[in-house]
Amino acid sequence: MDVGEPARKNTPLKLIDGKTTATSLPLSPRTSCVSLSSSTKPDSPSKDHQKITVERYARLMELTNVYVMPVLQGYSPDCYAARVCRYGELLTPGQWIGVGSVCKRNGNPDQIEDILLAIKAQRPDLRLHGFGIKLEALKSATVRQLLHSSDSMAWSFAGRKNGTEHDPRLALAYAAKIEALIAQPSFIQPQLFQWWNETETKAH
Repeated sequence: MDVGEPARKNTPLKLIDGKTTATSLPLSPRTSCVSLSSSTKPDSPSKDHQKITVERYARLMELTNVYVMPVLQGYSPDCYAARVCRYGELLTPGQWIGVGSVCKRNGNPDQIEDILLAIKAQRPDLRLHGFGIKLEALKSATVRQLLHSSDSMAWSFAGRKNGTEHDPRLALAYAAKIEALIAQPSFIQPQLFQWWNETETKAH
């Protein structure tokens, strides 16, 4: 559905290859990466969550021909990189995959950059979709360049407070701001990946 059509309630805008649309896509079942236990270290990846998520995705692939987007989640860049490795050959070359657990990091785009760089360092071919990526994060040229697509419900935040969340003008206004950012030149210098790899090597 184009943003020119009335946007449905709770429908996120998606930025795909420079075009802003409101669409839906089946996602692989995934468990939350938000720890509910104070005894769990926030930087420790949950092996059980990783295992369950990948197993469910593999099973879904046996049951349907519909494209189901695999999703990566984690606490730290290392967690995301580890989950890419866990999916292994289930992720085909150039596959479109989701990157979750980043919406609360919009206030610090550097953290989102680190996560995307960690994933791309493992699999440069993957096309990354960022869930809940707001304008604040998209102002980072690095974030925009590393993402293939993104979505956000931020466009309707004010409307959900005053009862105008169905007004398509809100979606169009938000889309115009995103498209203005897309028009700005952006590229990733090879030195950035080199710096990331060297930093990770020293850390381990």
